[in-house]
Amino acid sequence: MSEAQPPESISHHNERALQRLAWAIEASLGQFKLFVARCNYTGLRSHLIERLQVLTSINIRVIHLQEHQRTLYATIRKEFGEEQPEALMVCGLENVGDIEQLLTATNQVREEFRKHFNFPLVLWVSDTVFNQLMQFAADFESWATTVTFKVSNQDLIAFIKQKAEQFFAGNFSRNLEYYQEIKQANQDLPIHEQVLDWELHANIKSLLGLVEYFDDNLDLALDYYQQALGYWQENQNLERQGKILAEITYCYYLKALECQDIKHSDWQYIINYLQQYFAIFKQIKSSDLVANSIFRLGIVLQGLEDWDNLQTLAEKALKVHKNENKSLEIAEDYGFLAEVALAKNRWSEAENLARKALEASATIPTKSYAPSLYLFLLAQAQYNLNKPQDAIKNLVLAKEEGSPEYDTKLYIDILGYLHRLYFQEKQYLPAFETKLDRLSIEQQYGLRAFVGAGRIQPQRQEKSAATQVVEPLHVKTVQENIAPEIAASGRQLDVERLIERIGRNDYKLIVIHGQSGVGKSSLVTGGLIPALKQKAIGTQDVLPIIIGVYTDWIEKLRTSLLGGEGSVTSPPAPLLGGEGSRVDDLLEKLRENESRNLRTVLIFDQFEEFFFVYPNPRDRRRFLEFLGECLKILSLKVILSLREDYLHYLLEWNRLPSMAIIGNDILSTNVLYSVGNFAPDDAKLIIQRLTEHANFHLESDLIAALVEDLAGDLQAVRPIEMQVVGAQMQTENITTLEKYRASGTKKELVQRYLDEVVRDCGEEHQQLAEVVLYLLTDDKGTRPLKTRGEIERDLQDIYPREGGIGNGERGTGNGEQGTGNNSLS
Repeated sequence: MSEAQPPESISHHNERALQRLAWAIEASLGQFKLFVARCNYTGLRSHLIERLQVLTSINIRVIHLQEHQRTLYATIRKEFGEEQPEALMVCGLENVGDIEQLLTATNQVREEFRKHFNFPLVLWVSDTVFNQLMQFAADFESWATTVTFKVSNQDLIAFIKQKAEQFFAGNFSRNLEYYQEIKQANQDLPIHEQVLDWELHANIKSLLGLVEYFDDNLDLALDYYQQALGYWQENQNLERQGKILAEITYCYYLKALECQDIKHSDWQYIINYLQQYFAIFKQIKSSDLVANSIFRLGIVLQGLEDWDNLQTLAEKALKVHKNENKSLEIAEDYGFLAEVALAKNRWSEAENLARKALEASATIPTKSYAPSLYLFLLAQAQYNLNKPQDAIKNLVLAKEEGSPEYDTKLYIDILGYLHRLYFQEKQYLPAFETKLDRLSIEQQYGLRAFVGAGRIQPQRQEKSAATQVVEPLHVKTVQENIAPEIAASGRQLDVERLIERIGRNDYKLIVIHGQSGVGKSSLVTGGLIPALKQKAIGTQDVLPIIIGVYTDWIEKLRTSLLGGEGSVTSPPAPLLGGEGSRVDDLLEKLRENESRNLRTVLIFDQFEEFFFVYPNPRDRRRFLEFLGECLKILSLKVILSLREDYLHYLLEWNRLPSMAIIGNDILSTNVLYSVGNFAPDDAKLIIQRLTEHANFHLESDLIAALVEDLAGDLQAVRPIEMQVVGAQMQTENITTLEKYRASGTKKELVQRYLDEVVRDCGEEHQQLAEVVLYLLTDDKGTRPLKTRGEIERDLQDIYPREGGIGNGERGTGNGEQGTGNNSLS
């Protein structure tokens, strides 16, 4: 919203609009009245809000929405409870991740605003959000009085120049709102082309290239950067040419990584633009240019293994950054130099440089993920200096400091290195757990088509390559999406049906059941939970809480309940008092959730194991009474997931008075929800989509043959078998029918998968591991639940002198977790 009017005229317009808004707010005290204030620029908005507070005599409260928020009504209720502010302004709608969901939910519950909010409400929106408001919440918007604020071209030009100076100086603020405003300024300014000189055009194109780069639109970023480069070349600004050349080189590098073909044209572009950059550098010999470009070019040179040029640039940049006392950049420079030393097998030098990078990063006040990288470099140097325990310690720290959504490749590399060191040091349990973590991360981020005998997790989105830097940045909440394994199959329909039940008052208890290996836990963790986290039901946000371990279930549930709201950053202190008072405290918290418009969904996964932890019916009574009280809370839902051959254990519930709410019939169709195997046609579609998504392409003939083998005579594909066989195929890179036939049958692939599991136990434990696998099956070849104690007794019969399982192996206490946690059951 810019106008070709004198700044004084626009300022006068905005002042009069503010006065009208202030008068309308004061006239609406004690009643709900909706106002929409349209303003595209945060700087102007902040000034207007300050001025509005001066113009009114009332206390106008302000809340700022965050990316993760899904409802407007529930957010306001949670912020104020029963308090009624005199007036309220809401900012930050542009930052909401799923604005369509929030606006749709707002429109659905619009009457709740009138019923419960006795105060004027002002929504500050950009033009983009205003259009979305009219599209997705038209009925709600129809109540609003809209006030529009303008910005002059002079102010926009000053804004662009300021951001361009920051960009070329390497000091551009990593703020999402700035990116949106740059796009908006580009839309506003071209209306009056005569106000733009060549330098302003060049600045805008440069900034738009940066914005599209951060949005991960590399082709569009390159187009803008090329236009900017043309302006700077035409006007012989070598310093800015060099900066843009570095940006172009990095964008082509990110594109080239996707194809992995060194003959691809993108790699030739990288070399070409690098040569242009170095030509400019030799011509002007600007250390500032190197200092402002080292991060981009350093990563490119590292990828090209051009260690000599990387060392030269990093050393020059380090001098500049030391003079300017820029701790973050100093850490980057030392990190690149440590990479060079590692590549040249100078282990002691690499260790020293990595420590210097860590020391520099420790002085950075804003959180950065860089220490993870520097710890990884330090660990590699220590390993090669024959310090394996120091290396393991720093790899563990690197894992804790790291974030897979921030830099997935680095995180996976850390896990892979840590697994190798654990195994070499004969620490087999942590080695195996680390391996499972790595496989799970690969599945979550779309790098692995099949996870094997692991639980499907929600799909997560890696931050764009643009954000994989060590700078502090505007970190978004990690978005969990329904796993492609769920979305590509009939399980998506199951998720939708379960959500429908959760939203209805006549479904209080849901029992998900199916055979072992059909994917019940994966349906819950990979489908239902991420779907619930993204959805509001009516006026309520949804809080799913999942429990899969039943020893001290009270404390586990409490920890999950508090942590699930993000209200604690560390594990809560243990509850005081006896079990009864602790359960009462839990119930009080659940009732409080309902009063705060929060719909709690308690999910008890692999619930058959509960009956092994508490074999005595008297010990189970307290848990059952607790669930009975939960069912009395109107909005709360309870979901149990268990193997169908253990359904009969639930029959004892029918005798409880609290079960009257479900008609004392826990096995009714109104309670049970069945999950089965895949039909062959569905399995083909799932395999095709998963492999394409993970860039693991299988021949169509191979997929057909694989499904035929998996389906067998029953013409049904067990998800666990599909995952195990698929995982082994991916390990052996079997992508053609010819290789599949040569690899042996489905049974042989499963056997090789199990052989790998046995090898993970260590050579000295392989015989014992094979016996344990044997004991985990019955005469029919199925997998009954067994406690640790039962397995130990069986092993005592076989190895009476050895004493069964050693103390170093993972135990399950008195049946905790049984034996099924790594299956898809």
